[in-house]
Parts: sequence; structure tokens; C-alpha cells
Amino acid sequence: MTNETNQDPLYRNLNEIYQEREKLFQQREQDYLKQKNALNKLLESMKQEKETLNQKEQELKQQQESLYKDEQNQQIRYQQLCEERKQLEHDKAELNKKEQEFEAAKDSMEVRYQVQIEKAKNMEIQAKQIKESFEHKLDMLGLILDADGKPGGEATQFFESLLSGMNKGNEEDLQSLEKEKKTYENENRYLKEELEELNKKKKQLEEEKKQVEEENNQLQSEKKQLSEDVKRMEAEKNRLLALVSSISQKKKEVEEPEREEEDVPNSGTSKEEEEDVPNSGTQEEKNVPNFGTEETYIPTFGRKQEQRELQREKPVFEELTASILNRYLARNEPKYISSEIRHSEDGEQLHVNINNLDYVFLFSQPAAFDISAPKKKSRALDKLLVRLNTQHPGVKFYYDEQEHRVYASGYFSNTMSPERLMEKVHEVSDCFRQK
Repeated sequence: MTNETNQDPLYRNLNEIYQEREKLFQQREQDYLKQKNALNKLLESMKQEKETLNQKEQELKQQQESLYKDEQNQQIRYQQLCEERKQLEHDKAELNKKEQEFEAAKDSMEVRYQVQIEKAKNMEIQAKQIKESFEHKLDMLGLILDADGKPGGEATQFFESLLSGMNKGNEEDLQSLEKEKKTYENENRYLKEELEELNKKKKQLEEEKKQVEEENNQLQSEKKQLSEDVKRMEAEKNRLLALVSSISQKKKEVEEPEREEEDVPNSGTSKEEEEDVPNSGTQEEKNVPNFGTEETYIPTFGRKQEQRELQREKPVFEELTASILNRYLARNEPKYISSEIRHSEDGEQLHVNINNLDYVFLFSQPAAFDISAPKKKSRALDKLLVRLNTQHPGVKFYYDEQEHRVYASGYFSNTMSPERLMEKVHEVSDCFRQK
């Protein structure tokens, strides 16, 4: 009896310890389930956010492709405008040349018209002289007649023969003068008609000149609008690139918690955790973590550290300018000869001579480059230019007959690095060595 009474307090203590341990295990399991539910909700929200980010990324890709197509169309339109402007300048020069020729022809016609007038005046004077001489002959004939009004003998015969010969000569002269007068009148009428036709052509040329000037003004306004559109597209492109980089960064942040999902257990505590529980109740309370609080712990999975690393690795954007490219060429081009920076309304121009080839870089919107070298025109050169234009659709090869030089023109972006730009330009300059 005494042993049973002594063992009762020990059993009671053990039962109390087991009951407290059971309560702790139940509380811990409830806290774990709460944390698991919170993490599952977080993962679901992150999956939804990932899906929305993927949709946005697809939309941004489509917008970027459309912007790229618009940029290509704008560049093609800009080339067409440049060609039309050159054609208009050529037409304007032709009109000025025709106008000068017209003025010279008009002056010559006026001189010829004045000469014809003077000739007509001379013919009128000659006709008056012939009339006076004919009247003088009639007066001489009146002296031959006697007092009765009858002609004399031998003198009358002499004067009649003389007058008949002179009359024949005078009639021939009058006929020739009348013919000349008719020809001069016809020529004068022809000159008047030609002068009227030239005046009509002058008016037509003036109208065409006005039309060419209006078209030139329209092309200037279209060029200005085109440059503004290109600037707007560049700004939109930079904005989209920044947005794509931020979306890709967020996508990485969303994918990392999914990798940690495998480490979260699916059900209650394990046997190892039960074996690690100490025997005393006070020591257990010290080792039990604080899962019963209202705030749930959400792991960061190292995101802040990766963001700082990405910010450190992100390169600083520097816009390509004439001075930056000039410094790069002076340091890195082994066949660099000379350079000069010029300023124009369209932007800065860098003129460089590398390996006896002339390079011009225009930093405008859009940025463009020209490569030129002196060449003689030939059939082989024409065939080579046609072949190069088909092989390189983004570059235009042509021959300038006035300067006797071969040109290659293309475009580049001011966001490119100097190394990438010169790689592209050297690919084009290597074409000048082909035959």
C-alpha cells in the first residue's frame, strides 16, 4: 500500500508533463498550418502576378516589333524624301537654266524684230526715192513736147527709148522690193508668234517654279515632322526597354520563391522533432519558436541582395556623340589619318579619313553615315554598285557624276557603342575593295 501511494505523485507529474507536451504539439501544428496557408496564398498571388507580367511582356514585345517596323518605314520614307528633294533641286536647276535660255532667246528675238523694223523703214525710203525719180522723169518728158503738145522728132525717140529702159528697170526693182517686203512681213509675223509662244512658256515655267517651291516647302515640313516622329519613337523605345528590363527583374524575383516551394513540408511534424523534445516543461517552453503571433514571417529569399547586385551590374547609358566617336577613333583605329568636327542645322558632323577613305558621321535624328572614295565611271563599276545594293539592302551605293566619287550611305542609332558602330561601318567600307 505504501508503494502505491508513493508512486501516485510521480504518475501525476508524468501525466501533467505529457498533457502539456500534447498541448504544445497541437499549438505548433496549428501555427504551422497557418503559416502554410499564408505561404500558399502568397504563392498563388505571385503566380497570378507572374502571369500578368508575362502578358505585359508579350504586349511590350508586340509594341516593340510594331515600333521597329514603324522605324524602318520612317527610314524608308526619309530616304524617299531625300531622293525627292534631290530631284526637286535638279528640276529647279533645270528650270533656272531654261529660264536663262528663254531670256537669251527673247533678247535675240527683240533684236531681230528691231532689225526687221529698220529694214522696213529703209524699204519705205527706197520706195520714196524711186517715186521721186519717176516723177522727175515725167517732168523731163514734159520738156520734150512742143508748144502744141506734140512730141518732137529724134529727141522724142531718144527719150522714149531711154524712158522705156528705165521703166523696165524700175518695175523690176519694185517687184523685188515688194517680194522682200512680203518676206519681211512674214518673218516679222513669225517672230511675233514665236515671241508670244516664248511668253507662254515663260508663264508656264514660272508656274512650275512656284509648284516646285511649294513641293519643296511641303517636303521640308514632312522632313521636320518625320524627325519629330523619329525622336518620339526613340523615346518610346527607350521607355519600353526600361520597362522590359524591370519586368524581367520582377520575373526573376517571382521565379525564386517557386524554387523554395519544394523546401516547405506538406503535413505535421516529423518523428525527429518529437524525439528532440526535452523532458522538462520549462526547457520546452524555451525551445518552442514563436509561431502563435498574429504577424506571419514571409521570407525575402535574398531579393534585396540580388537587386543591389543588378543595380551594380547595370551599365550606365551614354549617348554616342561626335566627340566620343572621335576620341575612340584616335585611340583605336590603326589607319586613322585625320578628323574634323563640323556643326550644321541637322546636327554635328564628324569628317574622318581612314585608310584613304572619307567618312562622314551625321549625328541627327536619325543618325547617318557616308563613305566615299574617288573612282572612274565604267560598266564594271555600274554592275558592282547594282550587286552591292542587292547584297546590302540597308545601305545605298551610288556614283556621283559631278564629283566623280562612289558613295555608300546608311543609318545607325546613337545608342550604339563606338565598337559596334565601327564594326558595322567597316563591313560597308570593305565593299570598296571589291571589283
